[in-house]
Amino acid sequence: MFPTSPPSRPSLRPPKDLHEHEALVLRMKGLSWPPTFDQLNAARREFALLMHPDKGVEMPGLAALNDGCDRLKARLGG
Repeated sequence: MFPTSPPSRPSLRPPKDLHEHEALVLRMKGLSWPPTFDQLNAARREFALLMHPDKGVEMPGLAALNDGCDRLKARLGG
């Protein structure tokens, strides 16, 4: 007998409770949901290279981006 409804698929939309720092990382890097750990690690490296105070750039947004990467990794089980 055939099933009456198609099998459920995991949603490819970000969760509704996404923190603003998580959303910031996804937007700035143009990442789709769910991002991979490699994508998040690459994003963090790129942000650090561009915005780290040791590079002579004072960017308060680096802390928010690092927090977003940490939150996304925790949400994804890492």
